[in-house]
Amino acid sequence: MPLTAAAPITTLPGENKKNIYIIGPRASGKTTFLAALLSITNYSKNKSHDRGKVTVDTKGLSSQLKSKVRDSWQTQRPLEPTTFDSGLQNYEFSITINPQYKPTEIELKAKDYAGEFFQELLRTDLSTQIKPYLLDCLKNANGWIVLLPDFCLQDKGNEFTLVKDIDAFYRSVFHKLLSEFPKNDYIFSPDELTKIQDNLRKMRIAFVMSKCERGELWTRRWEPERDLFQVHLNNTREFLRKNLSLSKNQISFFALSSFGVFSEKDSRPNRLNLGENLQDGAMIDKTEKWRPFGLVSPLYWIATGKRWRDPSF
Repeated sequence: MPLTAAAPITTLPGENKKNIYIIGPRASGKTTFLAALLSITNYSKNKSHDRGKVTVDTKGLSSQLKSKVRDSWQTQRPLEPTTFDSGLQNYEFSITINPQYKPTEIELKAKDYAGEFFQELLRTDLSTQIKPYLLDCLKNANGWIVLLPDFCLQDKGNEFTLVKDIDAFYRSVFHKLLSEFPKNDYIFSPDELTKIQDNLRKMRIAFVMSKCERGELWTRRWEPERDLFQVHLNNTREFLRKNLSLSKNQISFFALSSFGVFSEKDSRPNRLNLGENLQDGAMIDKTEKWRPFGLVSPLYWIATGKRWRDPSF
C-alpha cells in the first residue's frame, strides 16, 4: 500500500509544539547550527529582499544558549559539544518567516542529540543509556534534521580518528535506525513498535550536508542531492531513496553552512580552525561578515512540506 503524503506540521493557534530532532555524528555542527539559528534575526534584517525576513524568539534553555553564543562569538571560543553526560538538550523556538506579509509561523522543540548517539547505533550490545534516546527519536519526533558532513570522527579509546569509508558508515547507521530498529521486538514492546511505525509514516527527514563553506562543497550547494550527496555519499543516498518504506516526499536533501564565506567575491570559508585536527573544532572568523547558508530551509520544509524559495536562507 503506498504511503500517503505527510501533512504540514506548521503550528496553528492552540496546537502543540512540534518536535524536530537534530542528529548527526560527532563534530557535524549540530549545536553550531542551533546557535546560528538563534543569531539569524539580526542577520535577516540586512537581507536585500523581503522573502528572507525571519524572527526567532526563544525561552528557557534556548535563551541560555543564545547568551552562550554571544559570549562565544565575542571571545572566539567554541561552544561546548553536547555529550551524553550533559543529557538531552531541549530548545524551544518560535520562528516567524516574512512577519510583515503572509507569515509562516513554526513553533518547535528542537532536541540536540549527542554525537555518541550516532556511533552507539552500530553496537551489537546496544547500551541501556541509548535505548530511551532511540525510542524518543523514533516515536515522538515530527521531523529530523540529520547533519552529515563528508567526514566523520569516531571515538577509539582515548583518541578520535576519521572513519575511513564514510559512505558505508552512514549507510549502516541508517539501515539500523530506519530499517532494523523499527521492527526490533527485542528492544521495543509491541505497543512501542506500533507507535514507532505509525510515526514513521508521518515524519519528515531532512538530510543536510553540513560545513559547506569548504571550497570543494561550496560551489555545489545549490543542488545538494545531485551535486553533494550523489557525489560524496551516493551509496547512502541510494539506500535512503530506494530501500526505505518512507514515501518520496518524506525525505529531502539540503546544504548547510553555519559559518558561510566572506562574500560573493571572496569565497574563503569564514571559519577559524582552532587546531590542526578536525576534533579541535572551529569558530566563526569575522562576525561582521557572517553570511550563513541554508539555516531555515530544512526547518521550513519539515514544517510545511514545501521548499523555501531561497535555498540560501
